[in-house]
Amino acid sequence: MSKLEVYKDPLDVSFEMPTVRLVSMEPNKEKMKAIKSPVWRRIVSWSLATRNRKFVLDRCFKVKVDRFPDARLNGELIVPAQLNGKTIQFDGASIPLPWFVAALSGNALRPLGSVLIPSIVHDYLFESGSIDVGGEPQKVDRETADQLFLEMFRTVSGMRVLPWITWGAVRAGAILTHYKGDRGGVTPGLLLVVVAALLLFYLLSLWSKTALVTVLFLLFGVWFLDLIMGVIAAPYQAD
Repeated sequence: MSKLEVYKDPLDVSFEMPTVRLVSMEPNKEKMKAIKSPVWRRIVSWSLATRNRKFVLDRCFKVKVDRFPDARLNGELIVPAQLNGKTIQFDGASIPLPWFVAALSGNALRPLGSVLIPSIVHDYLFESGSIDVGGEPQKVDRETADQLFLEMFRTVSGMRVLPWITWGAVRAGAILTHYKGDRGGVTPGLLLVVVAALLLFYLLSLWSKTALVTVLFLLFGVWFLDLIMGVIAAPYQAD
Protein backbone atom coordinates (compact mmCIF):
# COMPACT_ATOMS: atom_id res chain seq x y z
CA MET A 1 0.00 0.00 0.00
CA SER A 2 1.37 3.41 -0.93
CA LYS A 3 1.96 6.10 1.65
CA LEU A 4 -0.87 8.53 2.43
CA GLU A 5 -0.07 11.94 0.97
CA VAL A 6 -1.44 14.90 2.93
CA TYR A 7 -1.44 18.51 1.74
CA LYS A 8 -2.93 21.72 3.19
CA ASP A 9 -3.49 25.28 1.92
CA PRO A 10 -5.66 26.40 0.31
CA LEU A 11 -7.52 23.07 0.57
CA ASP A 12 -7.04 19.99 2.70
CA VAL A 13 -6.18 17.22 0.23
CA SER A 14 -5.17 13.65 1.06
CA PHE A 15 -4.79 10.55 -1.09
CA GLU A 16 -2.73 7.47 -1.80
CA MET A 17 -0.80 7.77 -5.05
CA PRO A 18 -2.79 6.28 -7.93
CA THR A 19 -1.38 3.38 -9.92
CA VAL A 20 -1.44 4.27 -13.59
CA ARG A 21 -0.41 2.59 -16.84
CA LEU A 22 0.80 4.61 -19.81
CA VAL A 23 -1.06 3.46 -22.91
CA SER A 24 0.06 6.17 -25.33
CA MET A 25 3.58 4.71 -25.40
CA GLU A 26 2.47 1.10 -25.90
CA PRO A 27 3.08 0.13 -29.55
CA ASN A 28 1.17 -2.39 -31.62
CA LYS A 29 4.01 -4.89 -31.92
CA GLU A 30 2.74 -6.52 -35.11
CA LYS A 31 2.38 -3.20 -36.91
CA MET A 32 5.79 -2.07 -35.67
CA LYS A 33 7.41 -5.28 -36.96
CA ALA A 34 5.79 -4.67 -40.34
CA ILE A 35 7.66 -1.36 -40.76
CA LYS A 36 10.51 -2.02 -43.17
CA SER A 37 12.24 1.35 -43.01
CA PRO A 38 14.44 1.76 -39.90
CA VAL A 39 14.12 5.54 -40.26
CA TRP A 40 10.31 5.42 -40.23
CA ARG A 41 10.36 2.94 -37.31
CA ARG A 42 12.48 5.42 -35.34
CA ILE A 43 10.12 8.28 -36.21
CA VAL A 44 7.09 6.23 -35.10
CA SER A 45 8.81 5.19 -31.85
CA TRP A 46 9.74 8.81 -31.15
CA SER A 47 6.17 9.92 -31.87
CA LEU A 48 4.75 7.33 -29.46
CA ALA A 49 7.09 8.54 -26.72
CA THR A 50 6.85 12.26 -27.47
CA ARG A 51 3.20 13.12 -27.92
CA ASN A 52 0.57 13.99 -25.34
CA ARG A 53 0.53 11.27 -22.64
CA LYS A 54 -2.47 8.97 -22.29
CA PHE A 55 -2.81 6.71 -19.26
CA VAL A 56 -5.41 4.58 -17.47
CA LEU A 57 -5.99 3.80 -13.80
CA ASP A 58 -5.36 0.26 -12.59
CA ARG A 59 -8.06 0.75 -9.95
CA CYS A 60 -10.38 3.50 -8.76
CA PHE A 61 -8.72 6.58 -7.30
CA LYS A 62 -9.93 8.17 -4.06
CA VAL A 63 -8.97 11.64 -2.86
CA LYS A 64 -10.30 13.46 0.18
CA VAL A 65 -10.95 17.19 -0.17
CA ASP A 66 -12.01 19.72 2.43
CA ARG A 67 -12.51 23.52 2.51
CA PHE A 68 -13.52 23.73 -1.16
CA PRO A 69 -16.03 26.62 -1.63
CA ASP A 70 -18.67 24.27 -3.10
CA ALA A 71 -19.45 22.26 0.05
CA ARG A 72 -20.99 19.43 -2.00
CA LEU A 73 -17.49 18.45 -3.14
CA ASN A 74 -15.98 18.28 0.33
CA GLY A 75 -15.44 14.63 1.21
CA GLU A 76 -14.02 11.56 -0.50
CA LEU A 77 -14.06 11.98 -4.27
CA ILE A 78 -14.08 8.66 -6.10
CA VAL A 79 -12.77 8.39 -9.67
CA PRO A 80 -13.45 4.93 -11.18
CA ALA A 81 -11.10 3.26 -13.63
CA GLN A 82 -14.08 2.63 -15.93
CA LEU A 83 -17.22 4.52 -16.85
CA ASN A 84 -20.24 2.63 -18.20
CA GLY A 85 -18.04 -0.44 -18.73
CA LYS A 86 -15.46 1.50 -20.75
CA THR A 87 -11.90 2.16 -19.55
CA ILE A 88 -11.28 5.88 -19.07
CA GLN A 89 -8.18 7.47 -20.57
CA PHE A 90 -6.58 10.40 -18.80
CA ASP A 91 -4.03 12.79 -20.29
CA GLY A 92 -2.49 14.69 -17.37
CA ALA A 93 -3.86 18.18 -18.09
CA SER A 94 -3.50 17.79 -21.88
CA ILE A 95 0.15 18.81 -21.83
CA PRO A 96 1.54 18.69 -25.39
CA LEU A 97 5.13 17.52 -26.03
CA PRO A 98 5.47 16.79 -22.28
CA TRP A 99 9.27 16.44 -22.29
CA PHE A 100 9.63 19.91 -23.89
CA VAL A 101 7.03 21.62 -21.73
CA ALA A 102 8.55 20.02 -18.62
CA ALA A 103 11.96 21.43 -19.58
CA LEU A 104 10.51 24.92 -20.18
CA SER A 105 8.70 24.87 -16.83
CA GLY A 106 11.63 23.51 -14.82
CA ASN A 107 9.84 20.14 -14.46
CA ALA A 108 6.85 21.85 -12.82
CA LEU A 109 4.48 20.85 -15.64
CA ARG A 110 4.81 17.11 -16.12
CA PRO A 111 1.82 14.89 -16.92
CA LEU A 112 2.78 12.50 -14.12
CA GLY A 113 4.03 15.23 -11.77
CA SER A 114 2.13 17.39 -9.27
CA VAL A 115 -0.52 18.15 -11.89
CA LEU A 116 -1.45 14.43 -12.04
CA ILE A 117 -3.80 14.43 -9.05
CA PRO A 118 -6.01 17.39 -10.03
CA SER A 119 -5.95 16.33 -13.69
CA ILE A 120 -7.34 12.85 -12.90
CA VAL A 121 -10.35 14.41 -11.17
CA HIS A 122 -10.72 17.06 -13.88
CA ASP A 123 -10.49 14.57 -16.76
CA TYR A 124 -13.10 12.34 -15.12
CA LEU A 125 -15.48 15.28 -14.68
CA PHE A 126 -15.10 15.96 -18.41
CA GLU A 127 -16.18 12.39 -19.12
CA SER A 128 -19.07 12.21 -16.65
CA GLY A 129 -20.13 15.71 -15.63
CA SER A 130 -20.50 14.39 -12.07
CA ILE A 131 -18.48 12.66 -9.38
CA ASP A 132 -19.19 10.34 -6.46
CA VAL A 133 -18.59 12.16 -3.14
CA GLY A 134 -18.84 9.92 -0.11
CA GLY A 135 -21.16 7.55 -1.94
CA GLU A 136 -23.42 10.28 -3.36
CA PRO A 137 -23.17 11.39 -7.02
CA GLN A 138 -22.86 15.15 -7.42
CA LYS A 139 -23.33 17.02 -10.67
CA VAL A 140 -20.53 19.49 -11.37
CA ASP A 141 -20.60 22.28 -13.94
CA ARG A 142 -17.59 23.14 -16.11
CA GLU A 143 -16.60 26.27 -14.21
CA THR A 144 -16.67 24.47 -10.84
CA ALA A 145 -14.62 21.59 -12.30
CA ASP A 146 -11.99 24.07 -13.47
CA GLN A 147 -11.94 25.77 -10.07
CA LEU A 148 -11.48 22.42 -8.32
CA PHE A 149 -8.56 21.69 -10.68
CA LEU A 150 -6.98 25.06 -9.79
CA GLU A 151 -7.32 24.72 -6.01
CA MET A 152 -6.13 21.10 -5.96
CA PHE A 153 -3.14 21.97 -8.16
CA ARG A 154 -2.24 24.91 -5.91
CA THR A 155 -2.44 22.68 -2.84
CA VAL A 156 -0.57 19.64 -4.13
CA SER A 157 2.17 21.58 -5.95
CA GLY A 158 2.70 24.28 -3.33
CA MET A 159 3.07 26.76 -6.21
CA ARG A 160 1.06 29.93 -6.62
CA VAL A 161 1.70 31.37 -10.08
CA LEU A 162 1.90 28.33 -12.39
CA PRO A 163 -1.45 26.84 -11.30
CA TRP A 164 -3.18 30.10 -12.24
CA ILE A 165 -1.49 30.08 -15.66
CA THR A 166 -2.52 26.46 -16.17
CA TRP A 167 -6.06 27.28 -15.02
CA GLY A 168 -6.16 30.12 -17.56
CA ALA A 169 -5.24 27.69 -20.34
CA VAL A 170 -7.88 25.25 -19.10
CA ARG A 171 -10.54 27.97 -19.01
CA ALA A 172 -9.60 29.21 -22.48
CA GLY A 173 -9.88 25.63 -23.70
CA ALA A 174 -13.62 25.81 -22.96
CA ILE A 175 -14.02 27.41 -26.39
CA LEU A 176 -12.63 24.37 -28.20
CA THR A 177 -13.27 21.44 -25.88
CA HIS A 178 -16.38 19.63 -24.72
CA TYR A 179 -17.62 19.00 -21.21
CA LYS A 180 -19.75 15.85 -21.05
CA GLY A 181 -20.56 16.21 -24.73
CA ASP A 182 -21.49 19.90 -24.56
CA ARG A 183 -19.26 22.75 -25.75
CA GLY A 184 -18.14 24.88 -22.85
CA GLY A 185 -20.13 28.07 -22.48
CA VAL A 186 -18.78 31.61 -22.58
CA THR A 187 -18.72 32.85 -18.98
CA PRO A 188 -17.44 36.09 -17.41
CA GLY A 189 -14.47 34.13 -16.06
CA LEU A 190 -13.61 32.86 -19.53
CA LEU A 191 -13.89 36.35 -21.02
CA LEU A 192 -11.59 37.65 -18.28
CA VAL A 193 -8.97 35.01 -19.16
CA VAL A 194 -9.15 35.86 -22.87
CA VAL A 195 -8.89 39.62 -22.21
CA ALA A 196 -5.96 39.08 -19.83
CA ALA A 197 -4.15 36.95 -22.43
CA LEU A 198 -4.71 39.56 -25.16
CA LEU A 199 -3.49 42.32 -22.84
CA LEU A 200 -0.40 40.27 -21.98
CA PHE A 201 0.39 39.75 -25.66
CA TYR A 202 -0.13 43.47 -26.30
CA LEU A 203 2.24 44.50 -23.50
CA LEU A 204 4.74 41.93 -24.72
CA SER A 205 4.59 43.44 -28.22
CA LEU A 206 5.29 46.90 -26.78
CA TRP A 207 8.30 45.56 -24.93
CA SER A 208 9.71 43.45 -27.76
CA LYS A 209 8.09 42.25 -30.96
CA THR A 210 10.78 39.56 -31.18
CA ALA A 211 9.75 38.26 -27.76
CA LEU A 212 6.09 38.23 -28.83
CA VAL A 213 6.85 36.28 -32.00
CA THR A 214 9.00 33.83 -30.01
CA VAL A 215 6.21 33.21 -27.46
CA LEU A 216 3.57 32.75 -30.16
CA PHE A 217 5.87 30.44 -32.11
CA LEU A 218 6.43 28.30 -29.01
CA LEU A 219 2.73 28.17 -28.15
CA PHE A 220 1.45 27.26 -31.59
CA GLY A 221 4.57 25.32 -32.58
CA VAL A 222 4.31 22.98 -29.59
CA TRP A 223 0.60 22.42 -30.20
CA PHE A 224 1.08 21.77 -33.93
CA LEU A 225 4.04 19.42 -33.47
CA ASP A 226 2.12 17.47 -30.83
CA LEU A 227 -0.75 17.16 -33.31
CA ILE A 228 1.60 15.81 -35.98
CA MET A 229 3.09 13.32 -33.50
CA GLY A 230 -0.40 12.10 -32.68
CA VAL A 231 -1.28 11.57 -36.35
CA ILE A 232 1.93 9.58 -36.94
CA ALA A 233 1.60 7.46 -33.79
CA ALA A 234 -2.14 6.69 -33.96
CA PRO A 235 -1.97 3.80 -36.50
CA TYR A 236 0.82 2.09 -34.54
CA GLN A 237 -0.56 2.40 -31.00
CA ALA A 238 -1.65 -0.74 -29.16
CA ASP A 239 -5.33 -1.53 -29.64
